[in-house]
Amino acid sequence: MEDEPTFIKYYGIISALESQKNSLQEIIVENCDYNEVFEVLKNCKILETLRLRIYCLQFLSLWCFINDIQEEELKIQVIQFAEILPLTLQYLDLGDTWQPYIDIVLSNCNAPLKKLLIYHLNDEKYTRALIEFCIRNKALNYVAVYRDSDLDENFRKEVEAYVTNVALVPRARIVVNC
Repeated sequence: MEDEPTFIKYYGIISALESQKNSLQEIIVENCDYNEVFEVLKNCKILETLRLRIYCLQFLSLWCFINDIQEEELKIQVIQFAEILPLTLQYLDLGDTWQPYIDIVLSNCNAPLKKLLIYHLNDEKYTRALIEFCIRNKALNYVAVYRDSDLDENFRKEVEAYVTNVALVPRARIVVNC
């Protein structure tokens, strides 16, 4: 089984997912590195719970839509998500959906990130959370903001005044497209 080409190995899984795309509500994906599986999951109409067990995760780009979740429940889930980020994670790209919760993510994340991409830095609450995260996480080297216009100059100066080991850089400089 180990020597089988990837497309043959995952054909049965992909076929099963495609046949269940209208009824699948929950799935556990364990150590899967085959993008086709995730492409099929995008088409699952009522998928509510996706559990990932990836033991050596280093790069994570998380763009998602958060609908139909009460605010307090969502905050609890964001805390739980941040707390379980693996210690192997070095790169985290949080899309715009996560921006209202970036302070919660940063306050509860213990992953030794080297690169962090956030949507914008133009709020005191998010700036304070970023500074505290940078001080706590000595591995962090780069923080990128999606557009320079989303990086308030006063907040940039505040971050740079407190944190000397982290560079605020344009998104294009550190983005990883997998």
